[in-house]
Amino acid sequence: MLFSVSCRKFTILSLMIFLIAALTLTGCSGGGGGSGGSSGNGSSSISVTATTTAQSLTVGTAMISFSPLTTPSGGASPYTYSVTSGTLPKGLTLNSSTGAVTGTPTAIYTTANVVFSVKDANGLAASTTSTVLFSVGAASVSISALANTTAQSLTVGTAMLSFSPLTPRGGVSTYSHSQRSG
Repeated sequence: MLFSVSCRKFTILSLMIFLIAALTLTGCSGGGGGSGGSSGNGSSSISVTATTTAQSLTVGTAMISFSPLTTPSGGASPYTYSVTSGTLPKGLTLNSSTGAVTGTPTAIYTTANVVFSVKDANGLAASTTSTVLFSVGAASVSISALANTTAQSLTVGTAMLSFSPLTPRGGVSTYSHSQRSG
């Protein structure tokens, strides 16, 4: 009987040591051991503010630099910006290091949403994204002509020097001239 009592004490003591060790190891796996997804500066989330101002642009006119997401805080730098849904209009680019959209639209673009996101150096994505409505319209075409009203003095049998009765302005060159009457 004495043997079984001391055996129970040994078993209970062993079980208590095992439970204490297991609880200690479980407590280390989530937070303070330098693993578990920490981003290097102690922050495990990225905070940004979305700018969702619609961008109404014109073909051939450079856009003012636009940043759909503010500079992130938290996470580990460097940050990488990307388009996660949609396509930027032709001629515009997203700088993946700064998050700025710049360029000159080169084609008409039907109105569409483009979604931007940012990740830190460890691949941790900010929970906030920016959805921006882009549209690119045609440049307005306005053509005018300056009339040259200088009188031309001609002599029979002498070749006339080159003369342009109109000087076009605006629109897209190459211009063509035609005579309507007379």
